[in-house]
Order: sequence, then structure tokens, then C-alpha cells
Amino acid sequence: MNASKKALWALLPAATLALAPFSPALAHDHDFGRGHGGRHGFGPFGVVAAIVGTAAAIISVPFVVAASVARSVPPVAVAPPSYYPPGPVYAPAPGITYYGPPPAYYPPPAPVYPPPQTYYSYPPPQGYTPYR
Repeated sequence: MNASKKALWALLPAATLALAPFSPALAHDHDFGRGHGGRHGFGPFGVVAAIVGTAAAIISVPFVVAASVARSVPPVAVAPPSYYPPGPVYAPAPGITYYGPPPAYYPPPAPVYPPPQTYYSYPPPQGYTPYR
């Protein structure tokens, strides 16, 4: 295989990965030909893509299972090395003490007034109709 073929085979995956983000931007045929007599799908490329995607999913199953098993095992507690000094010893926690309310720097609450008296009006005069 000469150098130009090697360069082409090296450039092909790089170009594919570089152009991959542009595929959603090229979705101008958003209705996919439904009702307009257009194409349906991508022909043989769609079949190849489906086969490759399915194969990739099947191949990745052992890695997914191994990762889930590795994450489900709890970590083992290991004693620190003997050349480290012992940890600090803290005083015991003080007993529960309750303090008064903090000082307030705002005015006292407003007084509570009784509700206003209900206003009852007289009925309208005889024969009064506001809307005719």
C-alpha cells in the first residue's frame, strides 16, 4: 500500500469525526418525504448504520456490566499507614444549651385591630332597575 492510500485511510476517520456535528444541521428535509413523495430513510446507508449500531451495543454490554458491578461493591476501609501520627483527640461535645432569643433591631409588631364593621345598605327603592 503506497503512502497516498495510507494517508487517505488515516484521513477518512478524521474527516468523518470532524463532520459528524454537522449532520443535525443538515436536517432540512424534516418531514422525511412523508406525504410529499420523497425518499424514506437513507437506503443502504441506514441498514449499515443500524447493523453497526447494534453491533456496538452488543460489544459494549460486557463493559457496562463490569462497570455496574465495580460501582456496586462498597469501598473497603483501610487503616492508615503506621508512620502517620495518630489523629487529634477532641474534647467531648458540650451539653445542649438553650439560649434566649437574639436581640431584635426592628420595631415591635404592629397592634392587632378588630375587623371593620360590616356595612349593610338599604335595599333599592321600589321600581328601581339600573339596567333597561
